[in-house]
Amino acid sequence: MPSESFFTVSAGVGVRSTTPEDYILREYRGQVDLYLQRWLAAPVESLAVIVYTTEAYLSDPDVKSEEAARIQQSGATHVLVAVLASAGPKAPLSPKRFVHNLAGGNKEAVQWTADEIRHKAAEVKAYHDKWCVVAD
Repeated sequence: MPSESFFTVSAGVGVRSTTPEDYILREYRGQVDLYLQRWLAAPVESLAVIVYTTEAYLSDPDVKSEEAARIQQSGATHVLVAVLASAGPKAPLSPKRFVHNLAGGNKEAVQWTADEIRHKAAEVKAYHDKWCVVAD
């Protein structure tokens, strides 16, 4: 999206801090996790939206049956999946999402070789050692 739209959002990440007070606990998808406070978000460098066709969205193994029924009844042709305001290097998967995908949560991950998995794991670790997701 054009840079003129960056002011409408804050980046979803910031550089990790060693100050405990810079972090907050928040519940997300049924789990309590640690997040960097939003005021420490890095400046937005890119902004994108992720849109799936309804067919692609409904084939996602993470879509619950109630959600699938709601989408099917809506008559929607597409689903807005995410708004991504990024900063820093391109983020790999989060550690949780990486493991989730390896455990069968992503059709593509089933085909990764051991070398690809090790390479991706190193990328995930390097990124998440420096950057942290922010929250309010």
